[in-house]
Order: sequence, then C-alpha cells, then structure tokens
Amino acid sequence: MSSNVIDTRAAAGKSTQQLQSRPEQTLLPPLRSVLVSPSRSGAVSDLVVVPLLYQLYISFFDWRIIPGQTSTYVGFANYEAVFADRTFWLAMRNTAGYAVVTVAGQ
Repeated sequence: MSSNVIDTRAAAGKSTQQLQSRPEQTLLPPLRSVLVSPSRSGAVSDLVVVPLLYQLYISFFDWRIIPGQTSTYVGFANYEAVFADRTFWLAMRNTAGYAVVTVAGQ
C-alpha cells in the first residue's frame, strides 16, 4: 500500500490530529479558508483589486520593464493606439463570437 493512502481500517482508532502528519495536510485547510472566504481574509483585495489598479496606473505610461530605465507618461496615447488598431478589433470580434457560441452551447 502506498504511503500517501490512509488505510481506513488502521486509521479507525486514530484521531484526525494523528492522521494529518504530512505538511500539505496541515497547510491546506487554512489555505482553503483564505481562498473560499475572501471577505474575511482580504484575498480579493490582495489578489484582484491591487494588481488591477496597478495595471491601470501603468497603462498611462510608456512603461519600461528594465530596471533603471525611466517610464514616460503618455496619458491616453496607449488607449488611442489600441482603439485605432484593426487587430484589436478583430480580437474583440473573435472573443465576442467565441463567448456567444460557448454560452449558447451550454
């Protein structure tokens, strides 16, 4: 029998504390509570809102990813370039079509 499988016959007399001997068994329950109930842990803010706001901030710059280079503020120029690009609109059309087909297929 594999060491990862708990024999229910042998484990019948043991408490839950004794069965959770591996680190992943003791670390997963707290992690599950963080991911399942984000309102209590702030996970929504940490994992979604903060990166979204940061992305919005850097979208107004000609962002230089290499450390030490200065990023220049360009305002709405990035958005103007994207909305004028035919490839962007093709991608939007394909995405909308895919969404319609997959939702209707459900």
